[in-house]
Amino acid sequence: MNNKNHNLINKTAIVIGTNTYETLMQIHHMLLNGLKIHNISDETGETDIYYFGTNNWRNINSKDFINKLKKYDLIIISGGETAFSLLNSSEFKFIKNMQCFMPLVSCGIINGGDLDSKYVILKGGGIGGPDIYFKIIDYFKKLYN
Repeated sequence: MNNKNHNLINKTAIVIGTNTYETLMQIHHMLLNGLKIHNISDETGETDIYYFGTNNWRNINSKDFINKLKKYDLIIISGGETAFSLLNSSEFKFIKNMQCFMPLVSCGIINGGDLDSKYVILKGGGIGGPDIYFKIIDYFKKLYN
C-alpha cells in the first residue's frame, strides 16, 4: 500500500480490554520497557497504553476517550468485544483491510465516523508473546512510514 494519502505513524494508542494471562504478560513487558498505562485525561506520548480490563465499556465507549484517540495515527485494539464496542461507538462504517501482520492480527484503515482514516490493528486478546506490541509497532512503522 502506498502511504501518500495518510499521515506517518508518529503516535500509537494501545487499547486493551481483556485480562487473559497472555495479555497481562504483554502489559507487564511493555511496562518493563518504559511504557505506561494512561488515563483518559493524561497527556499523550508517542506510544500510550489504555488498559480497561473487562466490563469497563462505559469508559471505552465514551466520547472523551474516542476524541482522545483522534490524536493518534495508529490505534491497536486488543480483544474482539473491545474492538466492536469502541469502533461501534465511534460510528465507523467499515475497515479497509490491508496487509496482515500475522494470523488473528489484522490491519486496516477505519472508514467513517469519529476515527475516520486512522490506521487500526485488531489483535485477539490472548494472541502473541510478551513482546507482540513492540513487534506490531515496529513492523507497521517500517511498512507504512
